[in-house]
Amino acid sequence: MLFETETRYTFEEYKRACNTKVLNQKIRITITVICLVCMVLWGINGIINIPGGVVVGLSCLFFAIIFPIIMIARYNYSVKKSYNTFAAIRDAAYHFTFFENKMEIVKPHGKSDIEYGEIYDIVETKTNFYILASSTTLAAIIVKANCSDELIVFIQNLKNKK
Repeated sequence: MLFETETRYTFEEYKRACNTKVLNQKIRITITVICLVCMVLWGINGIINIPGGVVVGLSCLFFAIIFPIIMIARYNYSVKKSYNTFAAIRDAAYHFTFFENKMEIVKPHGKSDIEYGEIYDIVETKTNFYILASSTTLAAIIVKANCSDELIVFIQNLKNKK
């Protein structure tokens, strides 16, 4: 055993992990922003340049404002529903032990090992590490505040090897 840490999977930590995962989908976000900017420009153009285009222009502007609000509300609802659906993770304590070639995860409903070579990606933020088993599967939320300086360097080195 090299290092140990523990994370309590609160709703805030789960939501932070989901937000990080969504924000890493840069292409999808970029396309959405470009489409919304085009809607705003089309709406302004309709109001200014098209005779009788006020209704179309205002409709475009209304949609460009309402769409992000609806999408954010829908996303927040789905994150909360997902967290509440999986009773095993709700406010559960996960214990992580890091060895030379693998990490061991002890959770309320069992234990699992992940070889470092099987890790798909490690995402680092100011507060956490997110270890992904695949592009869509979160394997671990590691809170930096619960880690020793040596463990943080160890995980950063794992990340750099990816």
